[in-house]
Amino acid sequence: MDINARNRLNEASSFLKKAAESYQDKNEFIINTNACIQALRNVTWVLQSQKKDIPNFENWYNNDWQQSLIKDLIMKWLVESRNKIVKSSDLEAFSYMCLSVHEKYTESAKYTINVDPFLGNEDFVPFRVVIE
Repeated sequence: MDINARNRLNEASSFLKKAAESYQDKNEFIINTNACIQALRNVTWVLQSQKKDIPNFENWYNNDWQQSLIKDLIMKWLVESRNKIVKSSDLEAFSYMCLSVHEKYTESAKYTINVDPFLGNEDFVPFRVVIE
């Protein structure tokens, strides 16, 4: 792999790590997530600029690899997200929590609710359960 492409992958990896580490800081999380997505796109551009130095690149990329990426839902999300970040706005933060309530060990009810992903654990338990 071209050294420039490897550098872009390292850059994306660094931003991904920083995003994970800054999850509880909304602004830092968004900044690092945006930067990671843009750095990932830059890997492709660097590879395409070096295609003359990569044997059989055109055939492999245009016929096989690009088609598999187009069909991949995560890659499609990344492309759409990168376009949104660069052209219009930041991504929106979204998270959910699954909560199971058990009155008896043989019965359970499950609920899924939307929550602010930047809340702390203490914000999810507004009361204390006392078992006697």
